[in-house]
Amino acid sequence: MRGFKFFKDKSVFHCFTPEVMLATILFESALAVYTFVRYGSGLFGRLAGAILVLLAVFQTAEYHICTGVNEFFWSEIGFVAITFLPVLGYHLVSLITGKNRILKFGYALAFLFSLYFIFAPNSITEPVCTGNYVIFHTAQKLSWLFSVYYFGFLFAAAGVALKFLHSLKKTHEKNDALLWFLVGYLSFLLPMALAYMTMGLAPKTIPSIMCGFAIIFALILGLKVVPVYYANRISKN
Repeated sequence: MRGFKFFKDKSVFHCFTPEVMLATILFESALAVYTFVRYGSGLFGRLAGAILVLLAVFQTAEYHICTGVNEFFWSEIGFVAITFLPVLGYHLVSLITGKNRILKFGYALAFLFSLYFIFAPNSITEPVCTGNYVIFHTAQKLSWLFSVYYFGFLFAAAGVALKFLHSLKKTHEKNDALLWFLVGYLSFLLPMALAYMTMGLAPKTIPSIMCGFAIIFALILGLKVVPVYYANRISKN
């Protein structure tokens, strides 16, 4: 597999060696199966399981890109997968808080962006596996708009969660599921921001780096957020 040539230098720690990528795919897939089996009867569990599946799909796409298998096809699949992640996260928060003002708008945007990545000519060009991350070259026409959508919904979810938690202080209540959700978001947003600021990385590397750190979020989502959410619901009934 010609993509493995990126991993010959053993003196450098590579986050995207074939072994690491396969382990990540298996881990996220196993979490997804567990979540669907254990909590799939509820909407919250199904949404969380979908997020875990999409994270695994993106890792699978990066694996194929780095092994030189249908790079452009897998680039499109990978981008479609990550396109739905922000709005799914916002949907989880809305189920806890009851605040869903822009939820339908978010799904509409995710659907439209997905159609664009699949059908628009040259929407994604020249995916490059560097050994530490995958660089995706997207068409400049909509790349800025996609970034606004992507980070807009990430921060919208975090903002709604923080505002809701602040409102709970007045009644001396708490919501552990929401707290763990925010911890999960910070687990990949903060390292990504730190790497971006200190290593002089290009914006084109952000999707790959963010999803590399997102394995921590996957762990928190599957083993803390979802179980705590349903435990809280049972305790209130």
